Amino acid sequence: MEPGEEAEAPEVVQWREKEAAAIEPFAEWSADFQPSASAMQRFFGEYLLEEPDDDEVEAFAEFVLFDHAENGDDRTLVRQFLDEHVPADEDALRILESLADSRPSLYRIAECRDGMGVVLEDLFRHGEAVFLTDALFAATSAPGMVVPCRLYRVGTHIFGRPAGTALEPEEAVGALAWLEARFCRWAAVTHCVDRHDFLRRRPELVTQSTYAVTRGMEPAPEEQTTAEP
Repeated sequence: MEPGEEAEAPEVVQWREKEAAAIEPFAEWSADFQPSASAMQRFFGEYLLEEPDDDEVEAFAEFVLFDHAENGDDRTLVRQFLDEHVPADEDALRILESLADSRPSLYRIAECRDGMGVVLEDLFRHGEAVFLTDALFAATSAPGMVVPCRLYRVGTHIFGRPAGTALEPEEAVGALAWLEARFCRWAAVTHCVDRHDFLRRRPELVTQSTYAVTRGMEPAPEEQTTAEP
């Protein structure tokens, strides 16, 4: 979901430049971090031995930066960075805070608006609609496609980052059913039916749902969904 700056309004381009400037110090700070085996196992789950595509590799990198916490620290990498290096620029702080709070979900493309972006409906969270500012994505997508992605606020806009491989409508039915089944197991254990909280605690399951349908695989029957964050 790379932005097409050449096709976007100057104001949007300015916000993309601000986003890049906000992320650059964090990217430099986290560049030497090596994902652990536990991070890989958590993200890929039963599909660890499968060969991931480029979108899934990118989604794993995002998961490590924005979702995963380990080594006895309950903070994600981006939270650790914000605690130690608070940006002086208010826009940069808000952008990183929004990324830190973001979680992936499965979104259906409801409408493509040329030169602007797409209207997305959150399938897992009962159709919440949001406008994603991304002219290139609008030009290369089609209504009905389902994209696993994380959304976050940049100024007055919503930007997005991929969280797996885009799905055709028939594949999305299976992915959503897979994710719903894991949510039901989690809810039975935690007695919580908050879908936002589920994605906060189990963000990796969004990408795994795409594996389930694109690889034609199912986890072993003895798999247990726990309440671990």
